[in-house]
Amino acid sequence: MSKKNFKKASDPRGIRRHDLSGDQGVKCATGQDDVGNQASPGKYATGRRTIQLRNKIRVGTWNVRGLLKDGKLKILESELERCNSTITGISETHWKDSGHFDTGKHTIYYSGKENNSFGGVAIAIPKLWNNSVLGYNPVNERIMSIKIDASPVPINIVQVYAPTSTADDDIMETFYNELETCMDQVPKREPLIVLGDFNAKVGSTKNESGLRHIVGLYGLGTRNDRGERLIQFAADNNLTIMNTVFKQHPRRLYTWTSPDGKHRNQIDYVMIRTRWRSSICNAHTLPGADCLSDHELLICGLKLKLRNCTTKKISRRIEIVDREAFYETLQNVKGTSTNAIHDGESESLWQSAKTIIKDAVKISQPRLGVAKRQHWMSWSTWKLIEKRRKEKASGASMEKLNLLSSEIQTACRRDRNMELNTICTELERHSQKP
Repeated sequence: MSKKNFKKASDPRGIRRHDLSGDQGVKCATGQDDVGNQASPGKYATGRRTIQLRNKIRVGTWNVRGLLKDGKLKILESELERCNSTITGISETHWKDSGHFDTGKHTIYYSGKENNSFGGVAIAIPKLWNNSVLGYNPVNERIMSIKIDASPVPINIVQVYAPTSTADDDIMETFYNELETCMDQVPKREPLIVLGDFNAKVGSTKNESGLRHIVGLYGLGTRNDRGERLIQFAADNNLTIMNTVFKQHPRRLYTWTSPDGKHRNQIDYVMIRTRWRSSICNAHTLPGADCLSDHELLICGLKLKLRNCTTKKISRRIEIVDREAFYETLQNVKGTSTNAIHDGESESLWQSAKTIIKDAVKISQPRLGVAKRQHWMSWSTWKLIEKRRKEKASGASMEKLNLLSSEIQTACRRDRNMELNTICTELERHSQKP
């Protein structure tokens, strides 16, 4: 069910650390990074209504196991940029409430519980696309959707985080009912992609040809009860599970690794309305992507012919800082300008005067560059992050990866504290100035 009244979004920078997030058996929180430009939540984002997407884009989903610890969001954003994931659904953010905010290169729309940091889902898109968002619907801590303007029809993305296999059947049914209600709000003629952590194993359909329009030949593992329920849901809503359709190496099929590293399962999925399944070019995981999670980044290639957009030029009012320099420059420009010839036409006089004044302002105004703020994470910390990513890609043991994760979190906390101490010292120094 959609929310119609939103409360002010909570700041993900707030202190909401818990040893355990949610009920027993639920995965624990693992981290967050600093964010800026916190925005109030809203159902509609205004601005440019079209985007330019003529080539294939990559749509992904990733269970990040929490974004509350220092540096975690920055690590995630770095990996999304490196892996060229254009639209990314995120599970288990552990952020409270709902809203959207800007990071370095993305705008993140998120949805969570109001009272605690259990679960949480989000969708990250490039900042340049922010004004092309027609609306987003933060349903609850397990479901959210977003609509992006495109041609010939808008694209609808639904990100989910399903209850685990230990959850009661009533909780599971409530989840699927709320998901179906959310999907019913999307017109049937528009492409709909449903993706996320479904905590279900659908397996393969090598011996079930009647299900191949729903599940492909290349599902991984043995189907369980939750997988049966997911297949039933996909059949009722005309969805195809696309990361079971394409033949891949098993390393690019599994999406989750057990804590002891001995078991690997496919429990995250990308589904699309069957009518639009030909728009998905490929679907597989990226084992080399790493954000200190036991899940893999699942990526699919989406190719649609989308409408071109025209960028509206925005004029900015310029304040004259140095009036003496402006008057002097104005006289010089007026004296050398060939457009200031009096020919008796009012339009020509106006254009000449406007050109002279604008040229004088441009010449006399000092050019003030905007300095890009350096992120607080040190180079040595990034070297540790890169080391863990390479160790993970080479098949290192979970014990070694967990040790590196601990070192990374320690380094992030150290860097964050150094940044805060530097800011405090700078503020104190300025406060003592006469």
